[in-house]
Amino acid sequence: MKSGTVRVIENFPMKKLKRLRSLRIYLPPDYERNSSRYPVLYMQDGQNLFYEDTADYGEIWNIKKTLDELYNEGKTKGIIVVGIDSDPRLRFLEYSPWNNANMQETMPHVAITNLPGGGGFGYIDYIVNELKPYIDKNYKTLKEREFTAIGGSSMGAFIALAAAIKYQHVFSKVAALSSASFFAEKEMKSLIENTGKKLPMKIYMDVGTKETNNPEVGNFPQIYMKSNKEIYKALKRIGLNDDEIKFEIIEGAIHNEGEWAKRFPEVVTWLF
Repeated sequence: MKSGTVRVIENFPMKKLKRLRSLRIYLPPDYERNSSRYPVLYMQDGQNLFYEDTADYGEIWNIKKTLDELYNEGKTKGIIVVGIDSDPRLRFLEYSPWNNANMQETMPHVAITNLPGGGGFGYIDYIVNELKPYIDKNYKTLKEREFTAIGGSSMGAFIALAAAIKYQHVFSKVAALSSASFFAEKEMKSLIENTGKKLPMKIYMDVGTKETNNPEVGNFPQIYMKSNKEIYKALKRIGLNDDEIKFEIIEGAIHNEGEWAKRFPEVVTWLF
């Protein structure tokens, strides 16, 4: 079986934000052997995508294995994945454009960071104005929006959707798995409805029936379900048709990388 490679770039500069962040870049099996250019999927929480020894919780999306298999089965012609590592201290700051100080009550680990959102638009601007130009310059990419996707899970899904709505001329595809839409549901709906649909899009959304970030909050699965349904309704209201948006409710699914790994093959083949 032909196998792709994962290149790691450590301490990649986020110039405007004055931070450093590692990148993990998956290249398709035939990347070095031909002159083809490839679509690109920008993914959040890059440390959880490829290898267990870098994963936060020991489970991974297993994206390299999945994309290698899809390529060898002829189900894709190859996709570049750019995984952007997250920083535990800054994850909530970067993955939500809006502050939610009250979230510390239901998600105590947010309180540890003392940065409950508010820096998301700066992070999105980094992807669009710094990271994407670097990737397009140094790798064999298809630069146009039709071939550019963004994705993630939980808060990573939340910021991916915000990025695609704000920068529709850059991103045409979104993978939003188990989105933590409840973090700032009202603000996200306002962004969607005030921006509207400007260009054709493909958005994959899903949520499990047993999602939770805190087992002590008994109704957390219902919070996940309700908030994702509301975001889906907002996207439908701005004109996305059934060919452009797919929303799946996954019976029994919990909130971890192992679950997202199971769904990733369907997600990537539907988007691309």
